[in-house]
Amino acid sequence: MTYTEKRLEEFDEKFLIPMYGDESLGGNYEAVKAFLAESINQALAEERERVRGIIDWELTPHGYESDDPQFERFAIKIKEKYKNKIRASLDKP
Repeated sequence: MTYTEKRLEEFDEKFLIPMYGDESLGGNYEAVKAFLAESINQALAEERERVRGIIDWELTPHGYESDDPQFERFAIKIKEKYKNKIRASLDKP
């Protein structure tokens, strides 16, 4: 079950009147629920994009104060590995 589905299930529990069905909320229940689903998905997409920006900035090599080129290559390699791993995890539901 996705995050959005969980939130919509909570919405049903709080606002759906079973004997009225779509007549709940003045006959706009399904329209309100669709709006909420779209809004939740948009907010999640925006938050993922914001986090990607932070990850890209924090895990992109910006130069190191080291006289050891081998250390710099190692640090760059590690940052790239984890940046890609973390960014890929954002695409999972």
